[in-house]
Amino acid sequence: MIGMEEKEPDLSGLDSDQREICAYLASWGDQWVPQVDIAKRAGGKRRFQEDPEWAVRMFPSLVESRLVESNSNGHYRLRRRVKQETLKEPDKTKEEVSLEKLTGARKKILFVDDDLVCRKLVGAYLQNSGYEVLTAQDATEAMVMAEGGNLSLIILDLDLEGESGLMLMKFLKRNNSAVPIILYTGLSHDDKHTLEMLKEGAHQYVQKGPVADLGKAVKNVLV
Repeated sequence: MIGMEEKEPDLSGLDSDQREICAYLASWGDQWVPQVDIAKRAGGKRRFQEDPEWAVRMFPSLVESRLVESNSNGHYRLRRRVKQETLKEPDKTKEEVSLEKLTGARKKILFVDDDLVCRKLVGAYLQNSGYEVLTAQDATEAMVMAEGGNLSLIILDLDLEGESGLMLMKFLKRNNSAVPIILYTGLSHDDKHTLEMLKEGAHQYVQKGPVADLGKAVKNVLV
């Protein structure tokens, strides 16, 4: 049978201005945003005053890349997932469904870390454990992928280069309140700081170390 599978957009190759626009549109969800509002808000008031057309120059390439879509009124929104035709798998038997529940198969995890080696290592480990894994290197990619929906868990590095992992966690919790978040960091924090992060919405806190330790935390959260 032929079905439709949704594929996450590829944000690689974007410059900083394009990423800034995508991040701003992501914060609006599926709402259409006026062109002038994007130019004013995405780069800040001072930048708009210095160069009112800065964002306008980005739109043609973003629309052409199918990352952003526009309507006849000059409004834009992020095109979060691109549909493509694929062969639809036959319905699973009760035994297969039961096995998936036991192994965690088909549960989708978003792993956010700015370290490429760590993304590959953790991503491969979780995939080998039976999970479907999406990876993001920064807040922009994380917000876009999280908006795609159907996540079972988010694993978030607190120490993203040039960005606050804690601020990203707050954003993700506001827009994905039902999805648990595991904070994953290489820095040590005292009990007070850890408690504060848990109060902000983290489900669990895991110090970076053997990837098997993270695997245990994932299994406990997704039981």
